[in-house]
Amino acid sequence: MIGKESIMIRRHIRIASVLLLALILALTGVSGVLASEAVKPLPSDTEVGGVIVGNAAGSFHYYEIAYPGGSAALDVSLWYTPADPVTSSAFGLNVYGSNGFEGQATPDASGVPGLLGFSYSADDATTLLFQIYNYLDGAAVSYGITTTGLPEMATTTTEPAATAPAPAAVETTLVAGSGQHGGTLIGNPAGAFVMYEIAYPGDEVKLTVELRYSPADTVTSSAFGLNVYSYGGFSGRGEPKADGEPGVFEFSYSSADATTLVVQVYNYLDGWPVSFTLNWTQ
Repeated sequence: MIGKESIMIRRHIRIASVLLLALILALTGVSGVLASEAVKPLPSDTEVGGVIVGNAAGSFHYYEIAYPGGSAALDVSLWYTPADPVTSSAFGLNVYGSNGFEGQATPDASGVPGLLGFSYSADDATTLLFQIYNYLDGAAVSYGITTTGLPEMATTTTEPAATAPAPAAVETTLVAGSGQHGGTLIGNPAGAFVMYEIAYPGDEVKLTVELRYSPADTVTSSAFGLNVYSYGGFSGRGEPKADGEPGVFEFSYSSADATTLVVQVYNYLDGWPVSFTLNWTQ
């Protein structure tokens, strides 16, 4: 009984600390905005950093790196400040790849406050997407992220000569908005992606996402599709429409909690253009 009471007390203290910090920020005139940025390249062995201002529904910075495969040992280090327990509970790093959610940065083994680490190794080449998040409304957190362990060729970008054809590139774009978006996505064996953010209000509101694409043949449908991610990681993928209509994927979502959903449209068919229209209603 004492153990349960102790857990409840600690939980209440943690909640009270977050509310107190939010109240202080509000009284000092600091307001939160939903920070959304284009995906930035993350060079190896070079620290990239910034300041991310939190939002109750989630504020995010995105970075990507081309992972070469071959079981290369990738290590990611993320420092942040302030490194107090309240910040640590609402700031962090999620990592996504071609198979969806790959993991989350955890406290460094050294025990140094304000330092997180993540390691990755796989046989297949892919593009890794790093999502730095901050859920403390109005709180500014400074950070620096560094990756090590990859060969230089995996993170060096060279402009092609004017007379030479450009190699197939991984196309990654993050667009904030709602309602309807579309375009043409040219495939890549390591994955070509377009990202969209949807501000989900919570309260069990039903969200329906529909992805229409062409050509709608079986080869395209096997390598083109839709993944959805939330603060908790992978939320699901688009499934063929229930009535069997070809060239349509659907995804439904409902939760009591407000959050920001990241919708990933992907294409793994090398050099193959797929036209698509993405609609969502809630």
